[in-house]
Amino acid sequence: MRRMLSRFREGNRNEELVRSLEGTGAISSPEIINAFSKVDRGFFLEHDDGDPSDLEEGVAYIDMPMRHGLLHLSAPSIYGMALESLDLDEGQSFLNVGSGTGYLSSLAANILGACSVQFGIELRPELVDHARAKLDALGHRHVTLVHGDCFGLDPETSMRFDRIYIGAGASQHSAALILRFLEVGGVCVGPFMTEPNSQRILRIRRVEESRFEVHSVLSVQFTVRVGPLLMSSSLGQG
Repeated sequence: MRRMLSRFREGNRNEELVRSLEGTGAISSPEIINAFSKVDRGFFLEHDDGDPSDLEEGVAYIDMPMRHGLLHLSAPSIYGMALESLDLDEGQSFLNVGSGTGYLSSLAANILGACSVQFGIELRPELVDHARAKLDALGHRHVTLVHGDCFGLDPETSMRFDRIYIGAGASQHSAALILRFLEVGGVCVGPFMTEPNSQRILRIRRVEESRFEVHSVLSVQFTVRVGPLLMSSSLGQG
């Protein structure tokens, strides 16, 4: 009974968060609003056995970044603006670089559908296990999570993606590599180093094989990604 009451309160708080994100304009598309309503942010800060973490009650539903041990979530408004900028559509292929707790991957899975090709890459094996448990519990078993780093992939033999999200600050070098995995006509969104000590969330569309359109979305500060690490497994061919 206590667990049921706790879930009920969390559900109400998550809906309040969604209404807040709508009110500020962080999310506006019906499919994105629906995804945020279906995916409870607090669930991704729980231990894998289902017991709540020792975070103060309700704090998971505040629009701010969260760091709790190894678990780290960007502010919901950041994820919302990123998803709006990605312009996801059902059936698209999606790569989440720095997939972390699995929260964004779950949001994206609700939009892309079960027939989409969806990968997440994460440096920390504990987070891969955590995210796998959460995604499985929500029925997103089609999402493939890989422990490793994109530096261990060969862009010449790996598949390209319609949409890419970068969950950590990308230097000029790492951005150049990641964009090689982007399909022509595809969109990449994430924090990029635009100048020393300055990051902006950029929306980059690959117009042609060697031409990109770049639009600035927001000034931010993300942890700069670490690399390189070899992949423990590779993305699909094609």
